[in-house]
Amino acid sequence: MDTCYSEPLSAVREEKSDGYRVEGAQRPLYEQRLRNIAQFIDTEEAAFPNSIILGANSKFLIDETQEADVESTEVQEGEVAGRWEVIEDPNTPGPYLLIPSDEKISSIIDGQHRLFSFPYAEKKERLDMEVVCSIFFDLPKSYQAYVFATINSTQKPVSKSQTYELFGYNVGDEPQNRWSPDKLAVYLTRRLNTEKDSPLSGRVLLAAENDFMLSRSKAKKQNFWMVSMASVVRGISRLISQSPEKDGYQLLQSSGTTRQELQHDKSPLRLYYQEGNDQLIYTIVYNYLLALDGVIWSRMDSNSTIIKTSGFQAVFDLLRRHVAPVAVENKNSSVEFFSEILSKVSHVNFSDEFFSASSGAGAIRIRRCFELCLGILDLESVDEKTRDDLIRVSTKS
Repeated sequence: MDTCYSEPLSAVREEKSDGYRVEGAQRPLYEQRLRNIAQFIDTEEAAFPNSIILGANSKFLIDETQEADVESTEVQEGEVAGRWEVIEDPNTPGPYLLIPSDEKISSIIDGQHRLFSFPYAEKKERLDMEVVCSIFFDLPKSYQAYVFATINSTQKPVSKSQTYELFGYNVGDEPQNRWSPDKLAVYLTRRLNTEKDSPLSGRVLLAAENDFMLSRSKAKKQNFWMVSMASVVRGISRLISQSPEKDGYQLLQSSGTTRQELQHDKSPLRLYYQEGNDQLIYTIVYNYLLALDGVIWSRMDSNSTIIKTSGFQAVFDLLRRHVAPVAVENKNSSVEFFSEILSKVSHVNFSDEFFSASSGAGAIRIRRCFELCLGILDLESVDEKTRDDLIRVSTKS
């Protein structure tokens, strides 16, 4: 780490023309990302299987866009000049890499955030952790930029649903009091999807290949609506944690850390999570969705926004912000209790074009519609056009 540097992509004006040239290739370092990776480094399961790619001796390379001063860049015979080299030594089992000084002369082509996150780790012994590196010698800067662009443009991110399936991979092998919010949410989502009388029975799309659940294409042909696992898991995890990722890292830092030791936050079902009362969390979610099914879902067609991603985001937002806190305060999580609340929005047509905005905007519109029908929305906080539409869709015909 001490011998490498990162060169951000920048544009430089050409002195003899109106054009510009680019230098470097990296994105700016993002401190929050460094801190997030550092949290992972502090855990007992920290590992980086992918190599960090370095461009050795980059500081000695002639900038291809400039005229080279051969005499000033030429290395005289017998001089090391700080270069990294692979040395063959008859006294050693094989060739080894010689790094003659701690000068920053080698660029990071890919992996800067992984490498520079180590100083942010609380466990300073992690600075001695070994990481895999792929080293290219004397690679022209233009080709370094090409390698970086190729790696980062062809990667396909793992879907959020598949990520959550992996979080729950060993759910049966780990003590329940050490389950992270995401792991518990995956477990509860699986129950909702597989229990026969559940309001979401068979309706959660699995990221894992299987022969027992409908695929998205088959469900569409049968006019059977389904929702992604990510939508449900995210909705449940936010009921029990304001920062599921942070909680997960904390539980991984030590094999003895349990949920009870996590810091309290303002998520409505946090105390139940810390106490390990997972059945009550499940009951609240189950009965809320059952009431939603009876009052709203059952009369919607498969094209209604309320049963799409934005709709699920909105119904879980409503539960987290307004319904769950009241249920906890009143110690009432019955289907009848939730049905009475949701009946106030049962007249809304969620197939209206007003709700068919992009996922994030659509979720906000649905939630605001809920809040207006429940009498908890301040219309003065909404722009005039949206206000008129909200009043229109929320008014009983």
